[in-house]
Amino acid sequence: MKRIALFLGLSLLFSSCLELKEQAHFNNDGSGSFQFVLDLGPIRDMLNLIAQFSGETTDDLKADMHDEFASAIQEIESISGISNVQGINNDKSFVYGLSFDFKDVNALNKALAKTFDISEEKNAVFFEWHKNRLIRKDPLNVRREIEEELEDSKDMVEGIDPSAFLSSLKYTTEYTFDKKVNKSSNDIATFSLDRKTVKVEYYLMSREAETQSIENEIGF
Repeated sequence: MKRIALFLGLSLLFSSCLELKEQAHFNNDGSGSFQFVLDLGPIRDMLNLIAQFSGETTDDLKADMHDEFASAIQEIESISGISNVQGINNDKSFVYGLSFDFKDVNALNKALAKTFDISEEKNAVFFEWHKNRLIRKDPLNVRREIEEELEDSKDMVEGIDPSAFLSSLKYTTEYTFDKKVNKSSNDIATFSLDRKTVKVEYYLMSREAETQSIENEIGF
């Protein structure tokens, strides 16, 4: 996902309200379904300008999104415990991503490592499932990746101050369950009326993000 991090970094210089969104449903036995999407809809009118900065056309950028997730899908399909893998390619709405079903969090963690291009040696743990708890960790650190990509590409955006635009990127996590949630350790988490959904909207490049996170411990 390194190319996506760079694309997001450049996009942030020209627009707002971009969103990375992960949605998951967890059954009582720890199995479930997962979806991750990158919503570029708010910058659809700016894609030509962004493409110029990256040396590509709008169609090239769309193809990049297709290829980026297609590569991850191919690897995810071979993971034991993962099924029903599908790509999400909505060129009209500029929404791209993937979805799949998982047997347990071990399979889920392996699939997410492939999605975000983390080497197997690092043994990245995104989720832990216990009888009465779900723990979400953050081994990826998207904020750091984008900051590094912006630093590497600063010659492409000479004369533009990125800090004036970096508060717009939102990472949303939304988890649903078959049973009610009793507590959440994340201070910015919100609950649905039936308390079966926990949602975190994290503006990961804002000043407040220094003391916030998508990490969470959810209790039942």
